[in-house]
Amino acid sequence: MYLYVNDGFCHQTGYSREEVLSNTPSDINLYANPGERERFIGILQKDGKAENVVVSFRRKNGEVYYSEFSAKPIFYAGEECLLAQSRDITDRKIQESGLSFQAMLLDQIQDFVTATDLDGKIIYINEASCKAIGKARDEILGLSVESFGENPEKGATQQQIIEKNEGAGGMAWGSCQRCSGRIGIDH
Repeated sequence: MYLYVNDGFCHQTGYSREEVLSNTPSDINLYANPGERERFIGILQKDGKAENVVVSFRRKNGEVYYSEFSAKPIFYAGEECLLAQSRDITDRKIQESGLSFQAMLLDQIQDFVTATDLDGKIIYINEASCKAIGKARDEILGLSVESFGENPEKGATQQQIIEKNEGAGGMAWGSCQRCSGRIGIDH
């Protein structure tokens, strides 16, 4: 049963204090997936606390949102209670889902796709590129693109990478690079 909720709880869930106090999460149908409640309680029982557990909750209007949920037992007015906090991570989950979908799409195409950070370290490589190189993705991620040149001590130039991709049937369609503090596209 809720003994206290702050303004953040009311804003996040859409319930007023009056609607929540003296009720349980089940009474207000807070958990979008009751199995997540059981999992959360299991973590609390096993570890004595739960930190940043991703849970889907339901707002008063029925909308489901994702939250990082943490809780620990405390004593309040002589009773053992649960102090809980949550952070709405719905936007982050939507972005992660979009990125996963994009990565899945990139793995389906036969063109070679490799992304690097500004230091030239490979941060993404699709399946077609892995097959062409003959290595697993986890062996390639984090390596410098320079390690794939004709002379491993000197490294590869951008032109060598493009030529190698084109020669193996890949499609060179441009790259992004930092130019005097602005981003430019080379074709």
